[in-house]
Amino acid sequence: MEEGLITQACRQRKAIYSVDEGKVLFGNGVLEMDGVGKVEMGYFIVIKKKDETVAKSIDDYERRIGAKIFSEQII
Repeated sequence: MEEGLITQACRQRKAIYSVDEGKVLFGNGVLEMDGVGKVEMGYFIVIKKKDETVAKSIDDYERRIGAKIFSEQII
């Protein structure tokens, strides 16, 4: 798939998708600013693409759709 971020395998006639753990990260975002300290940003997905790095807030998306996607961090 696009830039090797997602791979697909077929097992027992089902498509199984996985992400490259070196390119797709999930976790609690923390912004550190001089004079302010650490600011909790909520859960994010960060995608390291060839020409850019994209960070998307899961919390903001969940608020927009009115549903929970992730209930805890998956490692």
